[in-house]
Amino acid sequence: LGHLVAVSGTNVSVITFTLFELLMAWFFTRRLAVVMTALILTSFLFFVGFEPSVLRAVAMGALILWGAFLGRKGSGLTLLLAALALMLFISPRLIFALGFQLSALATFGVLCVRPLLRPIFCWLPEGAIKNIVEATTAALLTTVPWVGLMLGNYSLIAPLANLVALAFASGAFLLGI
Repeated sequence: LGHLVAVSGTNVSVITFTLFELLMAWFFTRRLAVVMTALILTSFLFFVGFEPSVLRAVAMGALILWGAFLGRKGSGLTLLLAALALMLFISPRLIFALGFQLSALATFGVLCVRPLLRPIFCWLPEGAIKNIVEATTAALLTTVPWVGLMLGNYSLIAPLANLVALAFASGAFLLGI
């Protein structure tokens, strides 16, 4: 459950998107809004620390901002692979960090497995709850086997506990912004 209060891609994307949109609403040019958002995102990285999940999220955010600067939009999977390649180019030893591995797998799950889960969760009403359940389930499906392999065991109650705790953590995060 510790990952629920850790800084992640969700935190970085909410901050990046909100800040960029606010700057655009304040009549900044797109390029100036990108530069200012990138500077604040970099400051955020120094503030919260250089954990692998934060580095991956900031790298993806930076690539999205670079695309916005150039007027281009990339696919999520391409951005993930580019961010991972950039991180491993800078620090090849990250490949051995469990946090890096889990961050990459969870993001892959959200990007690639989540669309496959949509028919399963079609009974949920559209909105934040459905998005949270789909994303969390996708992340769990891609990380649980790796956690079990790397740590030798995994709690069977953990996925349910994650879904319940995520509802509270998401609310606290949104109220904290």
